[in-house]
Amino acid sequence: MLIGTIAQISIGRLFLGGAIPGIIMGLFLMAVSYWVAKRHGYAVEKRATFQEIVASFWESAPALIMPLIIMGGILSGVATPTEAAVLAVAYALFLSVVVYRKLSISDIYRICWRMGSSTAAIMITISGATLLGFVATAEQMGPKLIQLFLSLSDNPHLLLLIINIALLFLGWVMEPVPIILLTVSVFFPVLTKIGMDPIHLGVVMTLNLMIGLLTPFVGLNVFVTAAISNVSVIQVARESLIFIAALIGVLFLISYVPELVLWLPNTVMGK
Repeated sequence: MLIGTIAQISIGRLFLGGAIPGIIMGLFLMAVSYWVAKRHGYAVEKRATFQEIVASFWESAPALIMPLIIMGGILSGVATPTEAAVLAVAYALFLSVVVYRKLSISDIYRICWRMGSSTAAIMITISGATLLGFVATAEQMGPKLIQLFLSLSDNPHLLLLIINIALLFLGWVMEPVPIILLTVSVFFPVLTKIGMDPIHLGVVMTLNLMIGLLTPFVGLNVFVTAAISNVSVIQVARESLIFIAALIGVLFLISYVPELVLWLPNTVMGK
């Protein structure tokens, strides 16, 4: 949503554009998971019966409505993406407290307190990135970088490769929000100027930043996974390398086959 806001492109189209790449990512990760499980000889769970599948689906049915609330609200025009997100949070709170009864009032208080602390930390990061962005704007870094990129080549495939590599490196050392604030206004004009679709670029950048969350040194998902599983960050990072490689493969696939991103939004919302 932040990319869409900064680049002034349709957030609904961005959501739809990520659907097919998301399915491809799922297939790639399933294949890697199968290979890892076979390689390490992980125990095989008993296959669920049809009755167990139906019971599990029935239990999870209320939660499965949430994507319909988000996408339905956006695509129907009933809610903006921000409003749809608020509705989804309210619905999740209702499910957690009333339907599934997994949260108490005291739990909600602790979650809100923790969320406030995390948001404050993120806002400090954003404020620093905004200040750096102001300096970059004042120094005309955007136009200078555009000229630098275009001086390297006017081949969109080569420029896309350079930008993908740059974003992958930035993802190792920076959080996604500052990267978005600092790069969207620079990279998007370069590539749209030579005819690339901004929706395609937005989805490619989103996947690129997601990969950054899996890589040290600031890969948030690595630290969260290590904390939940009670294993070292080094172990989690080492075992995640094969999955990161699969995601990079998907990244370059959707980078150079833009129809994988653009077909669904163009079909549903028109060109």
